[in-house]
Amino acid sequence: MKGRLSEHLTWEVFADTSHREFMEEQENPDPQVVANARRWAVDIYEPLLNLWGLVRITSGYRCFGLNECVGGHPESAHVEGRAADVKPQLANIVDAFEQLLASQIPFDKAILEFGRWVHVQNARRGGVPRRQGLVTFDGRNYAFYDPRLEQVKKLRNPK
Repeated sequence: MKGRLSEHLTWEVFADTSHREFMEEQENPDPQVVANARRWAVDIYEPLLNLWGLVRITSGYRCFGLNECVGGHPESAHVEGRAADVKPQLANIVDAFEQLLASQIPFDKAILEFGRWVHVQNARRGGVPRRQGLVTFDGRNYAFYDPRLEQVKKLRNPK
């Protein structure tokens, strides 16, 4: 698969990985994965660009082998092309996360992970976006986002 998913996002960026042993599988996704990725790009990525300015995708689509290799959940939205881990390039991660939560972007889940990136996924086709804002600092325990959490306060004002 090559080409544009939306005006500012290509498949090559969405499926990029440093794990070269999975490149062939990454480049040959199921057509439904491509359709999901296009919907994610239009519904999530493009609005994020408008909200945050520059956005870096650190992990988008993952074939099953890559997902397992990086320790992803077996039922991860990444393997369906419905999610990406993103980093705002011009804003504090907490400020950007709160902007996302306050926006009208139709995300299903947004997870502030490890204080370093935001996992953003959309709902399955035909599903209603739940707009869940979650946080995890260890990848095992998840809580609904609360700006009063001590770890969140530290991220906002690192010293």
